[in-house]
Amino acid sequence: GVSQHRGSWTPERYHGIPENDKFAVFFDEFEDNRNRWILESNSLKMKIRDGEFVCESPKPLTYLKRRTIPMNHHGNYEVEIRIRFESTSSNSLTGLTFGRDLKGNEYNFYFTPSGRYRISRYYEGKAFNIQNWAYSKELIGHAYNTLTVRKISSNWFFFINQKLVAKTQSDDLFGN
Repeated sequence: GVSQHRGSWTPERYHGIPENDKFAVFFDEFEDNRNRWILESNSLKMKIRDGEFVCESPKPLTYLKRRTIPMNHHGNYEVEIRIRFESTSSNSLTGLTFGRDLKGNEYNFYFTPSGRYRISRYYEGKAFNIQNWAYSKELIGHAYNTLTVRKISSNWFFFINQKLVAKTQSDDLFGN
């Protein structure tokens, strides 16, 4: 979360909000399974190992690992994930889904191993682009990439590896 105090914030810069103006609602470094992630699946091999949550699939499939995090939808917030690809398929994509409800309405900030990213809203079975597919030199193929969504007032700021790649008016989230 990000406090409501604005002070001398510069939300367009990754480090533009002082750390002491932020507080963590949920954080996991995957040192163990203290947050009780479900690691059993018929279609995936999953484990928490050496600070990583590893998901392996013998065949291409869409799979969502999620966590419901209570948050103030109308306040300021930041959602961040550090993730990397193992897949060599050029059709693969991964990333951050946020503001999802039980009906599957959600927002996505996805990227491909070839360095392209997209920001979209999925509502009632239809995808709507917030940011069309674009290339970012900030994305590093199969290395770790950090995706950050920051909401301040009525704007979203999207960062890839601490570099601002998009700014848009924010929408209400569908869920947590």
